[in-house]
Amino acid sequence: MLLAAVLVGVTILLFIRDWRTTIIATLAIPTSIVPTFLFMQWIGFSLNNITMLGLILSIGIVIDDAVVVHENIFRHMAEYGLDAMEAARVGTREIALAVLATSLSLVVIFVPVAFMGGMVGRFFGSFGLTVAFAILMSLFVSFTLTPMLCSRFLKLEKHGVSHVASKSGWVYRWVEAFYGLILRWSLKHRWMTVGLSVLMVFTTIPIMMNLGVNMVPRDDQSEMQISFITPEGYTLERTDRIIREIEGRLTQLPGVVHRFPSIGQSGTAKGQGDVTRGSIYLRIIELEDRELSQFSLMRQARQILTEYPDLRTAVSDVSALGGGPNGDSRIFQISLQGPEIKQHAEYAETLR
Repeated sequence: MLLAAVLVGVTILLFIRDWRTTIIATLAIPTSIVPTFLFMQWIGFSLNNITMLGLILSIGIVIDDAVVVHENIFRHMAEYGLDAMEAARVGTREIALAVLATSLSLVVIFVPVAFMGGMVGRFFGSFGLTVAFAILMSLFVSFTLTPMLCSRFLKLEKHGVSHVASKSGWVYRWVEAFYGLILRWSLKHRWMTVGLSVLMVFTTIPIMMNLGVNMVPRDDQSEMQISFITPEGYTLERTDRIIREIEGRLTQLPGVVHRFPSIGQSGTAKGQGDVTRGSIYLRIIELEDRELSQFSLMRQARQILTEYPDLRTAVSDVSALGGGPNGDSRIFQISLQGPEIKQHAEYAETLR
């Protein structure tokens, strides 16, 4: 969040090149995010991956309203010669409806996310409400704090030209020239512009149909898990002996720094564990300190496990959402249940 806030401030400073504008605009970030913390505490949210994702996303959104209001105030000072106080009053009132419309259009996107059903709704409900409240706070700030700061600290450069430094720089001239070129072409070829827009919309359909679908993206998290099932009849001592052997070979993989083996799947009561099931957790050094990716190491681990054909094994990511029906986090699993074992065998063979 701090890095995002710094990058937003640096971006504004690089383009506008005015320290007063940068301070006025970036003050919208803490004055919007801190009340969002209070809202999260009141509604019962915690700081976690989902809410932090919403807050980081909000940092780039909450500053927009302040920049728009600020620029309109500055325009009234530069073009109409109004003093800062009057320009803040008139400029904010003039742009208020447009700012309100853009902010509410974002709110109505994120609020429904909080009312989604199923597992996705459970995960992203806090995300939607956190972002929506941050946007509403930025709207409030842009109508109160931003005009007040502009009325007190905003000043024109000499000769009454706004943002002389920024608008005379090569970056602004390049952006303005490129934008003007596109605008002239679009106005001159109106039907082609409309046709390209329609074509762009319809091309999203085949692209979307060919995209992969999953709930959580796979990342190199510097950890993996090996799940195993030994044949029926294996004693705890025999399972322990084989797993120790496998563990010793896996720890020789480059970058492995920690391991945690466990044997026995706990039952509902003491003494009911299944000694034929278990797992080995491996922690790898951080990505920037190694040459091989986590997925390359996982392939090497699978190659080692092929030498143990009696064991049913799986090398998988460590899922943040918990394991599947077999107690592991394999990417793809099928679980068959039913009363007829012969029918099971037929279905399993067909699926295989």
